[in-house]
Amino acid sequence: MPNLCRIALMGHLGRDPEMKTAGSSELCEFSIAVNSPRRKDDQPTWFRISVWGKQGEMCERYLKKGSGVYVDGDLDVRAYTTKDGDERVSYDVNASKVQFLGKGDASDGGGSSTYSRPAPGDGHDHGGGDDSEDGIPF
Repeated sequence: MPNLCRIALMGHLGRDPEMKTAGSSELCEFSIAVNSPRRKDDQPTWFRISVWGKQGEMCERYLKKGSGVYVDGDLDVRAYTTKDGDERVSYDVNASKVQFLGKGDASDGGGSSTYSRPAPGDGHDHGGGDDSEDGIPF
């Protein structure tokens, strides 16, 4: 049975976002690498990020490989065994908030923009921020 918890991450995209259709909903998927100051080997931890609806469309449109992001969402940790018998762990995040960070270090916060999933039942198909005429929430 998977473990679920809330998580906040800052990292960089390891690949360009990809849009998919899941039933009648649009889904954007990408991976981010997060470096921990506590790890001595400097190897990043990878997280698979899923972003739904309008928020996902914004991610697909504006994020690229190497982009810095802050992600807040629900974490699903799954342990599995490969065909070769190796034990692995997968970290999947269903994002409720994605903040685009500046082109520099993911911790610099410069040039950031936030796009959040709406609260259930609010009657909107997009998240936080003021929508301008072109539909960009920042």
